[in-house]
Amino acid sequence: MISAQSSRPPSSARSARSSAGSRSSTARSRASTTSPLSFASRTLQKVGSSPPHRPRPCGRSGTVDSPHDPRPRAKDCLVTTTEALAAAARRLRAAGCVFAEEEAAVLSEAAEHDSGALAVLVERRAAGEPLEQVTGYADFCGVRVRLRPGVFVPRVRSGLLVRLGAEAAPPDGLVVDLCCGSGALGLAVRHRVPGIALHAADIDPVAVACARENLGENVYLGDLFEALPAALRGRVDVLLANVPYVATRHIDLLPAEAREHEPRTALDGGDDGLAVFRAVAAGAAEWLAPRGVLLSEITEAQAETAREIAAGNGLTATITTDDDLDSLAIIVRKPLQRP
Repeated sequence: MISAQSSRPPSSARSARSSAGSRSSTARSRASTTSPLSFASRTLQKVGSSPPHRPRPCGRSGTVDSPHDPRPRAKDCLVTTTEALAAAARRLRAAGCVFAEEEAAVLSEAAEHDSGALAVLVERRAAGEPLEQVTGYADFCGVRVRLRPGVFVPRVRSGLLVRLGAEAAPPDGLVVDLCCGSGALGLAVRHRVPGIALHAADIDPVAVACARENLGENVYLGDLFEALPAALRGRVDVLLANVPYVATRHIDLLPAEAREHEPRTALDGGDDGLAVFRAVAAGAAEWLAPRGVLLSEITEAQAETAREIAAGNGLTATITTDDDLDSLAIIVRKPLQRP
């Protein structure tokens, strides 16, 4: 059954509603994933993935349907597809999906408009699996990100980190995507700044395999900085660290599709949600270039503590927000050395 929280409205509608509430809830902070309508409105360009195969046409291409052709006639295929879409929408709506028609259309395309394949995908979605894991991709910040079951789904609000990272990255800079998951943030930054050298790391082997599909080379398995090549020390211009920041006591408040289908390591940030951020801040100075920046997503309630953590490691920090994305990020730098 799809929870009411997991049936996601279009991003504009969601932002309008969410900005009226408090951003202090760490349980909400990593709950909302990409909107199903972002799939329906995507462009033809498929960045980071091969375009989907076109379905086999009904009837004979370029000729009038023949009664002796074993394939279904075009009009029969159309009826079958229309009926299958309607049935898919009914099934999703019965499972609690508010945007059943939109999601049915997305799933139909992922199934290459095959009614049997569509039925399988619909049942996975109706059981509560995130839409993006069912389809195998998410459209995020202008790129298409391949996903696997069990991999953290990139959130719309993380677009703030992508924008900040692209603004801070030199044209030929070095960018590291730490706690990379699928590699979505690094992929989106590289799309905006194509000349960067990109490295990524995650502690989850499934996520690393997924990130390698999206990013290619330079994706490492391991715990934070331990996974990175020593040659990167002191050279990182942008350190993207979308660390888990949900407090342990709030994990049970997350929608079921996050709790049951995403790795705990991508969600649980410890007692106050800042345990992993502390570890990253403690090692950041050693890895950042003199003018490098560390970018992390946090909540409003965590902002002051996060600033103190940065200061305790000899770093300076500022907070920036994006009300449209309902997002808040901390920008951490090494103090500039005076000549």
